[in-house]
Amino acid sequence: MLKKRYKIVFFIYATSLVLWDFLGLSSLNNVNNLYKSVSSKDERSSNYWFSIYYNERYWFVDKDGKIYDVYQDYPDSQIKTSPFVSGINVNSETGELDKKMLTFIPKDIPKIVFEINLSEKYITTTKSAIIYLTDVNDIATCSSVLRTIGEYLDSGKVFLFKNGKLYLL
Repeated sequence: MLKKRYKIVFFIYATSLVLWDFLGLSSLNNVNNLYKSVSSKDERSSNYWFSIYYNERYWFVDKDGKIYDVYQDYPDSQIKTSPFVSGINVNSETGELDKKMLTFIPKDIPKIVFEINLSEKYITTTKSAIIYLTDVNDIATCSSVLRTIGEYLDSGKVFLFKNGKLYLL
């Protein structure tokens, strides 16, 4: 009699397990789907360089200077959109940015940089420090300096980058 009970319990357990997996309710299945969607985003964004604000939207730009995706602001989204680059011309037909201005932007922008404004010649850090540049050609040099000392800059302060040095204004 006892063996018959185990068979019935095992049968109920096995059918519920099959139905649970068939309906896609298992958490393992949801985790696998989430991992696939995150990994496809990582593969797509592996060529990510910076973001721009254009046509009332945030756009992702790849290392070739082409717009390749728009930032979708989902409530649970954890996508990092900085660094931003502003003051650059966009060709709306081809989705490419001004090649001449792209030469001033370093290929490896430090994480401390929040915004690079090419027309106004300044860099904003994630700590809200503003660094004004005397020349657009100094962006690469300034970003390499910010890579080492950027986290030590006081928030809300204004600096001038001139001749490879930072001056507090």
